[in-house]
Amino acid sequence: LADYRKSSFDRGHLTPAAYMSFDETAMSETFYMSNMTPQNPQFNRGIWKDLEAQVRIWVKQFGKAYVVSGPVLNKKATFYTTIGNNNVTIPEYFYKVILVPVYKDNEDRKSPDDTYSVMAIGFVIPNQNCSDSFWNYTKSIDDIEELTNLDFYSLLPDDIEDNIEAFYIL
Repeated sequence: LADYRKSSFDRGHLTPAAYMSFDETAMSETFYMSNMTPQNPQFNRGIWKDLEAQVRIWVKQFGKAYVVSGPVLNKKATFYTTIGNNNVTIPEYFYKVILVPVYKDNEDRKSPDDTYSVMAIGFVIPNQNCSDSFWNYTKSIDDIEELTNLDFYSLLPDDIEDNIEAFYIL
């Protein structure tokens, strides 16, 4: 916590506490430092907050969503600005990828065969004051995988994974 004091950065959540409101322990665990990263206050309280609210709307609409968020750290550590005695890295960008399974009649199904369709979308947003909409920062999951060197949703059948990761559809 001391690293953030007088730094001018928020302790930004990667997974917001509101996403975990279904379980008191899970909600409490969102306040661990491992779930926080330095975020520009205008970013954290603005465009990032708006995107988090949109994800909650999709969850209400479709019943569930698989969300992965994180900092884009694709350069050598020495190229990043840091805060505090522990040199906490300040990310220049954050990503959020969202996968939504859509079931017939919006009912939850147990079998993958019951899936009507799968939709996915990704965002890469600069860690700064962004006065425009998060919709201006959409990216395909493939683009974000290349940027982060991570493989999202690899457990999906390859034909579905290849299709949803190549485009941003939601």
